[in-house]
Amino acid sequence: MKGILTNAVLTGLLLCLAPIPSSRGQQEDKEKPLPITKKALMGEWEGKTGSTTLKVEFGEKEARVWQEDRVVGIGKDWSTPYKIGDDVVKLGSFAEGRLLQGSKLKVTFLTGQGPLRQGTTVILRPSKKEK
Repeated sequence: MKGILTNAVLTGLLLCLAPIPSSRGQQEDKEKPLPITKKALMGEWEGKTGSTTLKVEFGEKEARVWQEDRVVGIGKDWSTPYKIGDDVVKLGSFAEGRLLQGSKLKVTFLTGQGPLRQGTTVILRPSKKEK
């Protein structure tokens, strides 16, 4: 009887530790990068993280980047060449972006840029053009 009870307890513990299927697979599918083309990138993209607003406008050969910290009230802008590779766009040597479902561009900073530290991710969406 003691052996059966021990086996039942151990089996229960092992089942608790087993991986539980979840909807994570659906989330990963949403985050799967899409192929990037110059046509898909062209125009202005905008997003916020914390107190920082980031805008990127892709032109023919360069991207113009605006970064503003709303708390400090400091903004800066600069131009950088960009290069399209395997499902990624490299913004100079400081960031890379991946195009996601739902017209989103996930930009990850490879080096720090002001308040945006290395590893920071900002989700950008196409800016709405004013008429």
